[in-house]
Amino acid sequence: MVKTRIYGYSLHINLTECLHNEIFFNSKGRGETLLKIFIEYILNLIDMKPVYKPLVEYYGEGYSYVQLINTSNITIHTVSSTRDVYIDLFSCREFDKDKIVAYSKFYFEPKTIDYDYLYR
Repeated sequence: MVKTRIYGYSLHINLTECLHNEIFFNSKGRGETLLKIFIEYILNLIDMKPVYKPLVEYYGEGYSYVQLINTSNITIHTVSSTRDVYIDLFSCREFDKDKIVAYSKFYFEPKTIDYDYLYR
């Protein structure tokens, strides 16, 4: 099937063995604050606005973070034992994926990073 219209843009980033402070991965309050700071900066980078407060939960093995944005959503999942971070951003408005990948690498300091970018 040939799709003639792009509905949205989807970025998926995998960061492994991040060097970010151990408190980030194993502390409920501090890690939540650090994720909020990360998301606020990302939203400024791509000029998008949050809708409602984020949903942030720490499950003992990591965080799940969901932020609705005016064009769709950003989700982040972390794994404490391996210090991995998984970021998904979907938007019906195009954004600069390279800025987000570069900032994610800077912020989390992963041993490895890979990503894909899809047109949907």
